Amino acid sequence: MCHQKWSRSSHMASIDSQLNNTMQLISGCVRPTQTPWLPVLANIAPPRIHRKVATDNLLATVENHPEWPLYADIVNHPAQRLSSRRPIWAEAAPIDITTQWEEDWLSASVVNQHLVCDPTIQQPGFDPPCQSWTLLNLFRTDQGPCRANLHKWGLAASEFCDCG
Repeated sequence: MCHQKWSRSSHMASIDSQLNNTMQLISGCVRPTQTPWLPVLANIAPPRIHRKVATDNLLATVENHPEWPLYADIVNHPAQRLSSRRPIWAEAAPIDITTQWEEDWLSASVVNQHLVCDPTIQQPGFDPPCQSWTLLNLFRTDQGPCRANLHKWGLAASEFCDCG
């Protein structure tokens, strides 16, 4: 993950896009897979939550060392001058990675969400060969190579299977 000083940058969307591409590779999902599925299937916490937890850990470390010059800036920080700035101490309340990830998952609106009750645990079938794992994830996310999707992708003449 990125260093904490970049975690609140406006450029994080570009980095998150690359992290999502990496999670697509890990999970074997195709591009149309909804973004909330990627961390669940890759068994990696979402980047936003990872960054927040890393920032919380950094602030806790600074608060435990009052002899550090940085301590005064974090604990007795100056008043905020520009509302467009988001200083590192603005969201001082630490979060629990598991709880936050579960809340985000439950508030997301994704296809087949009911298949996963707890996104933080490793999903069943995580150990099979790569080809089986990829196929399973494609069907979990409603992106499997069924006739309807093959027709949508231009690989089949009809969206109906041979049996009708």
